[in-house]
Amino acid sequence: ELHTLAIRQAFNDGMNPSTKEFADRVQSLIDNPTPEMQAEVDSTATRMTFNMPSGEKTAALQGFIKKWNLQLIIPFVRTPINIFEEAARLSPFAPIVKDWRADISKGGATRDKALAEIVLGSTIMGLTAAYAMSGSISGAGSPDQGKNRAKAGVWQPYSVLIGDTWYEYSRIQPVGTLVGLAADMAGVWEHMTDEEMDKIPKMLSIAFANAVTNQTFLQGITNVVNAMSDPKRFAPKFMQQLAASFVPNIVGQPTAMSDPVVREVNSMLEAVQARIPGLRQDLLPKRDWLGEEVQTKERLGIVSPVREQDVSNDPVRLEAARLDISISASPKKIHLGKGTGKVGDVELTPEERDKFEQVSGEMTHKILTNVIGQAGWENIPDPIKRNIFHKIITSGNKYAAAITLPPEKRAALIGQINEKIIDSLSMEPAQ
Repeated sequence: ELHTLAIRQAFNDGMNPSTKEFADRVQSLIDNPTPEMQAEVDSTATRMTFNMPSGEKTAALQGFIKKWNLQLIIPFVRTPINIFEEAARLSPFAPIVKDWRADISKGGATRDKALAEIVLGSTIMGLTAAYAMSGSISGAGSPDQGKNRAKAGVWQPYSVLIGDTWYEYSRIQPVGTLVGLAADMAGVWEHMTDEEMDKIPKMLSIAFANAVTNQTFLQGITNVVNAMSDPKRFAPKFMQQLAASFVPNIVGQPTAMSDPVVREVNSMLEAVQARIPGLRQDLLPKRDWLGEEVQTKERLGIVSPVREQDVSNDPVRLEAARLDISISASPKKIHLGKGTGKVGDVELTPEERDKFEQVSGEMTHKILTNVIGQAGWENIPDPIKRNIFHKIITSGNKYAAAITLPPEKRAALIGQINEKIIDSLSMEPAQ
């Protein structure tokens, strides 16, 4: 910014940019900026590091958070708001930002810069949407999480594909929010039905919600809202994250980054354990739909926020992603006894579920590898291929269920189920 202002001042002084005097004047202003230049440089530095002073509404929100001791849930306020304002200034929504309107009213170079921001941002959004349609830039993915699950090892959300590697862009602000919004708009449009194609407000609201809730600094409040709206589904995860927050990030983040494997967390105690060196490795590994351990993603430059994902060359993974199939998460329960209803549901322990995922995934991968490798596979219509995938996955799950619960345990559980059924029948009134 200082170089820009110095060059602009030298031009305003009527100097010829091709002369030595022009270069000397620019260097002199850089070494000894005027008070007006220094004030503008300081203002730009504050703005570009998202440290603009809080407005009345932001200050009121900060006061509310402090009053009700919500700092653990909403640790950041001013920085996220400033980031969203900067993202808005780069989009067609710029007129809603007070500072942008003020820059327009100033006229001159300040006005030109504000207009250029819209042009640049809108161009980025347009290019992003085009690349997203071609598959080179990703957003949140499909609304069907099963389809995103099937792309494990082949795809990464909120990333750009360069060569055979996905690079995450969502942490690069404010451009990350802008690109994510455009990618989600393209993704929502792609998944809309013919009847919904004219519902632009719906598309914008869904895309904006995805782009906003993806931000790390807003995940706390997002988790609170989810836990309140659907406690049975989201409350356990929220409580686990709350418990884990008591371990400082200076300990928890390096611990997770140094572990080559992503870990399963099934309780508040395990959430804390996952952030402590020496204890994290005792947790079970997280597995994908083919039973392989999910690897911790490498970061560009080791410590940068940009995570990398190399595209797998596994033909099964590539074909599953191409067919856009949906794969359910591994079950937490196994049903025993035909016609036993809910009484026959048997809860799997974390260790049993890990074994189920491993056995099912390995069996599924082995069979699919042989099937896909057969001559003539490429001539089969895609709908039939999807059906073959689903039948093989179902067979793998049935095989895993039989292996996970050995005969002696299965017999004992069936005995307990029969006793429950008999007891329930004996308690019914006589007809």
